[in-house]
Amino acid sequence: MYQILEPIKYLTKSGKEIGIDTGFILDFASTPWWLHFRILRWLHLWYPPIGWYTIGVAFHDQGYRHHDDESRVWWDNIMVEIMEILAIEEDGRITKRKQKTIDRFYWAVTNFGAKSWNK
Repeated sequence: MYQILEPIKYLTKSGKEIGIDTGFILDFASTPWWLHFRILRWLHLWYPPIGWYTIGVAFHDQGYRHHDDESRVWWDNIMVEIMEILAIEEDGRITKRKQKTIDRFYWAVTNFGAKSWNK
């Protein structure tokens, strides 16, 4: 578990400001409990809880917990939007590896995120 120590703000491409308040508790890229013993050890070798994608995942966790009058699809897309910005290399492009990571995270939240959204 991790705690946000300073507030984080983000202005979406659509112009909406969203934020994560100081003290918010999250677990960065959580997985369902049934995956913990079977896949989690292997998965965290490729995608540790903290990586270049951390801020996108943090906003996604916050959105799934509080919704903030937005839909699940909206929060899934915000995660991708932020991850795409964080993935940009010095040459202005996103590497194939980082694009695959974004695609895999999006696939995971759209296919397995419903239970977390409905908590």
